[in-house]
Amino acid sequence: MGRGGLGGLLKLVYWLVIGCAVCFIFWRYGATIIAALRQFVRDMLTLWRSLFGNAKPPAETLAEVAVAVPVATGPAFRDFRNPFLSGGDQSQSARELVRYTFEALEAWARERGCTRGEDHTPLEFSQLVGGRAPALAEAARQLANLYNRAAYATESLPASCHERLRLIWQLMGSGRY
Repeated sequence: MGRGGLGGLLKLVYWLVIGCAVCFIFWRYGATIIAALRQFVRDMLTLWRSLFGNAKPPAETLAEVAVAVPVATGPAFRDFRNPFLSGGDQSQSARELVRYTFEALEAWARERGCTRGEDHTPLEFSQLVGGRAPALAEAARQLANLYNRAAYATESLPASCHERLRLIWQLMGSGRY
């Protein structure tokens, strides 16, 4: 045998065995491999869009998420009484009023198909509400800021707090949305 005779033959046999194994695996599991590759490409496109542009997932992903995520439940908006009409604004602290009003906003929005997810901050939730009811957007944003201050800050709430809360109760109770 000449140069590389036995070594070359062994390499050829090795690559033939590898090629046959790959062909067999693809023949046996080809549909699964193709489906996995397609899902990988979809996931990479979704990641790319969320990092560098349009963050909307593909339509079929939205449908899967809609089925997978249970609808949040809680008290109905009608179970909340406007504290400015019932006198509750006189008996509750500003922090309690803010918390109560925010819970009422969550119920109000939930009844209109705008549910606050577990991972939504109060400000993100207010943006969702503002997208559904643009006339309520500014009042919802102010309420979210008050809620954050009431929950996390040590200083007292601003003097204008009651007027802001009164406004959002008027908007939610107006029945226009």
